[in-house]
Amino acid sequence: MQTQRVTGEETHPRAKTVHEAAEGPALEFQNPDPGSYYVHRPRLEVNGRTPPPFAEQVRNRLIGRMAGPCTLLVTGQLGSGKSSELRRVLREQSVRTRFERVAVPFRKRVDLIHGEIRATLLAVATSVAEHLGSAHPEGPPGKRFDPVRRWFRKLEKDYEDIGITPSDFGEASLTFGGVFAKLTAKVRDEERLRTRVLADPRFDVSELLAVANALVSALSEAAERNVLIWIDDTDKLTEEAPAYDIFIDNFDALSQRLDGAKLITFPYWLNFSDRFGETSRQAHKVYSLDNVKIIRGPGDDELLPEAERFFEQLAHARLASDIIESDAIRLAARFSAGIPREFIRILRLAAEDAVDYQERVITRRLVEGTLTQLRRETSRMTHSSATAEALKRIRRDHRLKEKDDRYLLRSLLVVEMPNENPWYDVHPILGPYVDALE
Repeated sequence: MQTQRVTGEETHPRAKTVHEAAEGPALEFQNPDPGSYYVHRPRLEVNGRTPPPFAEQVRNRLIGRMAGPCTLLVTGQLGSGKSSELRRVLREQSVRTRFERVAVPFRKRVDLIHGEIRATLLAVATSVAEHLGSAHPEGPPGKRFDPVRRWFRKLEKDYEDIGITPSDFGEASLTFGGVFAKLTAKVRDEERLRTRVLADPRFDVSELLAVANALVSALSEAAERNVLIWIDDTDKLTEEAPAYDIFIDNFDALSQRLDGAKLITFPYWLNFSDRFGETSRQAHKVYSLDNVKIIRGPGDDELLPEAERFFEQLAHARLASDIIESDAIRLAARFSAGIPREFIRILRLAAEDAVDYQERVITRRLVEGTLTQLRRETSRMTHSSATAEALKRIRRDHRLKEKDDRYLLRSLLVVEMPNENPWYDVHPILGPYVDALE
């Protein structure tokens, strides 16, 4: 296991004091991978064989496919490290050479509660248009933009309040990104406009696909290579309606009808839907990033050596070794459920307490206090009798039995513990509380 810098990535210094740890980017758990360091995850042996690293598997599938662009789906529990792994894929020289890479920040462009396939396609078109304007402002031959111009001109009269003036567009692609961004932001934020747009046939799936594909084609021509579209943060969807609309009812729009190679994250809990089978068949490959295996099995409290090494390197990649105790790292790792973001969140809160108590080192005692605080906060989510009974049953049986159990995975009240055969438990932080309910 190594800590490596990846060529071309942004660098950030490690925090040298608890103040820097509490306030700087090193332990920013909402975005735990600033691009500075990469720590290889321990890999589980499966059927007597150790698979290649996760990022390597995805990269090989992307660049090794000779039959044309592919659609890859990636999932894992919230905070498991999907975005960090996929950023590593996108930084690989072989991927950078073969593809013009476009990131679609789903959470920034689409309302997570009201989002659906049309808002997703509009977000894709916006990101491609912005990338085209930034990377290739001179623009490709004008005919590539004709479907886009025609579509905007059909909207111009009825959507003057948005400020769309496509008749002013020249041959350059620079202005298109700004117009798309304005439209997408208003659809995301303004309910009245969103309702109006979603009832407008000019925003149906076929129309939006024609616009998005025209932009992808223009970008591919300008870049002289295939386009790779990375749709990230769709795993943050927590409501059934938008998740089903995008990934069940209309997934063919992304997988089959949208041009270019696609790398798409999706909600982990959707794996457990009896309707997800058709989606998985439409993707060329579905990858699931396991949480890090931290213990051998149910009832075991001893942190595995390989997990201890991983989390120690994860901590020291972000923090100077003299501002955190080894015991604090081990305790945070044990109660992280093997989820990197949870580990970083625990250390961040402990660092904030260190500042409050005017201590210079993140100690085991501070981590213990953080765990108590988090247990108190999390327990408030379990006050319904149905939730409490489900948690007690899963804690006892270590399996998911009822349909609604998947929603406990969504909120991280329940976690999947990796093994050759995965098992389930309440989040380790919540374990003592649930035990006391018996």
